[in-house]
Amino acid sequence: MSGARLSGAPWIHPNALVYRARSECAGRAMNALKRVMNAIAVELRGMPLIARWVTVGAASASVIGGIVGLVVGLFAYAQTAWFAVFELGVPAGVVGGIVGLIGALILTAGRRIRRLITPSG
Repeated sequence: MSGARLSGAPWIHPNALVYRARSECAGRAMNALKRVMNAIAVELRGMPLIARWVTVGAASASVIGGIVGLVVGLFAYAQTAWFAVFELGVPAGVVGGIVGLIGALILTAGRRIRRLITPSG
């Protein structure tokens, strides 16, 4: 279709339909991503405080540990880089869950202490 004009309009690029299809596909992907993120947010809001903090801590630390593991694995030996993702991602997730648990326990204890200290009406 090189040089051919679409629908007689001289200003339309020959690959305009390809560009439009790509942008529509990207739009659908973004909408799907928004729906997934909203579902995750709703699910997290419904969890108790301690479970929410442990989940967020473990998930975020696992992702960061996995990315670091991939980078380290690619520099060390590229053929086994995916094993490094698990070697660093899983322990990081455990540590993140423990840190999230400790943070949630501190927050819960602080709220209970504040309730006991403040005079009731």
